Amino acid sequence: MNVFPSISSNMIGIILLGFTIFLANKNIIIDRYKTKFYIFASITNIILLILEIADLYIATLTSSNIYIVRIIVNVFGFALSPLIPYFMLCFNNYYNTIPSKYFRIPLFINVILSLLSAKTGWVFNVDTQNNYSRGPLFLCCFIVNILYLLILIHKIFKDDECSYYLDEKNFIISIAISIIVCSIIQILFEGTLLILSSISASLILYYIFLRELQFRYDVFTGVRNRQEFDKNMIKAQNCDGVIIVVMDLNDLKEINDLWGHITGDQYIIESTKIIENSFKGIGICYRIGGDEFCVICKNTTDNTIKDALNNLEETSKKVEKNHIFRISIAYGYAVYNEKEDERIYEAFEHADQAMYLHKTRLKFSQHSN
Repeated sequence: MNVFPSISSNMIGIILLGFTIFLANKNIIIDRYKTKFYIFASITNIILLILEIADLYIATLTSSNIYIVRIIVNVFGFALSPLIPYFMLCFNNYYNTIPSKYFRIPLFINVILSLLSAKTGWVFNVDTQNNYSRGPLFLCCFIVNILYLLILIHKIFKDDECSYYLDEKNFIISIAISIIVCSIIQILFEGTLLILSSISASLILYYIFLRELQFRYDVFTGVRNRQEFDKNMIKAQNCDGVIIVVMDLNDLKEINDLWGHITGDQYIIESTKIIENSFKGIGICYRIGGDEFCVICKNTTDNTIKDALNNLEETSKKVEKNHIFRISIAYGYAVYNEKEDERIYEAFEHADQAMYLHKTRLKFSQHSN
């Protein structure tokens, strides 16, 4: 068997993924959460490509104890393989939260079976003559891989709260399907090596996709920008029960005048973090002006919004203790009702008016103190 073509394609994959990791790590605009898990997936794939190269090379050797090295290589290969679709599931998670611990159970089962296979041959077997063969539980690793990819497809296709548009959903789903198809081909035709190459290509394509997404984000704060806000307001026009939360950073001009624009920038960044963390899992945060922010919330309740705003106030008080400036965020919110409001921007205007009332109360309270 000529292993050179497989080794060559793996080397190309390693080099290209190395470049994308370098570029992804330098890019501060793309969602930091997605970038982190993209890098995790790419590093894992590079390790697996190296292991596959090692296995192909070791298969050509005839040394007496080389089969032990091949067993170790395959243990790591089978154990690590499902991590890639798991990381793909993580970096496509809408609310930037790691999936439930129950999603990790198949990973642990696969790791245990892979480790035990060194002795039992359940997943794979390498005899003393350095001959490799599939074990009775060989499909376990592939089933876990395909399971995560199917969950990913289901979440993206069914989740109306997903931050992707329809054509973007179709692009990601097609990537997942291509990996599944390559996995099935490799299962059916032993000796065919397609999975890692297809994943390498998919990760590179996904990085290009991530670069396209960066135009949705505000360069300075990392949250979504005004253009993206307007797009999603139009999208939310057809939804009912959407809650619009408008926020404004108080005293930004005074901070800039008193301590300089560097301190003012720090005030904006800290406030952005507070807003994002307070509404995590509830809505999407947008920077719609210099010191203006908005959160669009779907499928939530009035009490949830109140809790988030209470959390915002409490967190502001804690964070400002570490800075020379006082963090003061005025807010207001309104519920968009498709039957009552002609346009969703009417709800935005109501929320904006409520925010200015709150801003007035904050300033009056500040002057009183």
